[in-house]
Amino acid sequence: KTLGALTSTGISSLSADDYWAPLLEGEPLWSGGETDLSSIVKMIGTSGASRPWYSNVEPTWISGNVPSSSFTALWPAVPIVNVDAVQAYADARAANLEVREAAASDLVRRFDTTRAEYTQRAPQMVADYLADEVGMSQVLVARAVGVTPTAVRKWRRGEPITADRRDRLARLAAIAATVATLGVHEPAGWLDISISEASPLTPLDLFMAGHADLVMLFATQLADPEETLDAFDPNWRENHPVDPDYAVVSLADGSRSVVPRRGR
Repeated sequence: KTLGALTSTGISSLSADDYWAPLLEGEPLWSGGETDLSSIVKMIGTSGASRPWYSNVEPTWISGNVPSSSFTALWPAVPIVNVDAVQAYADARAANLEVREAAASDLVRRFDTTRAEYTQRAPQMVADYLADEVGMSQVLVARAVGVTPTAVRKWRRGEPITADRRDRLARLAAIAATVATLGVHEPAGWLDISISEASPLTPLDLFMAGHADLVMLFATQLADPEETLDAFDPNWRENHPVDPDYAVVSLADGSRSVVPRRGR
């Protein structure tokens, strides 16, 4: 739009390459050293009242067929750059959503591949991996899979396990392994830390509810705490509020306990 306005005011000798190349190549566009479009827009302003800025600006990229003096004489006729902040914000959010959706699809594929690998392993090996390498307590594994700690101990001794629980165990190992590759330090502890101070919900709670994708997006920081919880439950503030008098804490063995908040 800006280039069209330029040509309509008589500076038709400037080609698209002449106008945009300095920006795209990162070369100085103004003698003051400004190289990014946002800085130029700030310098130009958004109203006619801010035009006096150009009097001391000398373009440094004008080619020989367009003398700088000619360009300076014509410059006052150049229209002000108009930026629709609302539209720019909407475009940025749309682009961010596209990136997030693509990332989510990739993460889900990665998670499914890892889960399939763990389903092929002996449940005893998977349980040992969660305990010895990930650092999960038997209580935490039991809570995540939906069994008792006694059942987990039996699996570690090589006793039989149902197909459904074998899959749950593999999924737990897969989410722990996947978030570790995404930069999460000590996945066992991270999974049991509340996502937001405004709710006791943890990544493990979301995982147990079938939202491994949200857990992984949160781990990559492509979704902030509120976005993550909004995607899980739009009414999470009402449905999962923080108790003003008591807090749920995770103990060393992976179990949870309700304790009074400080000052109560």
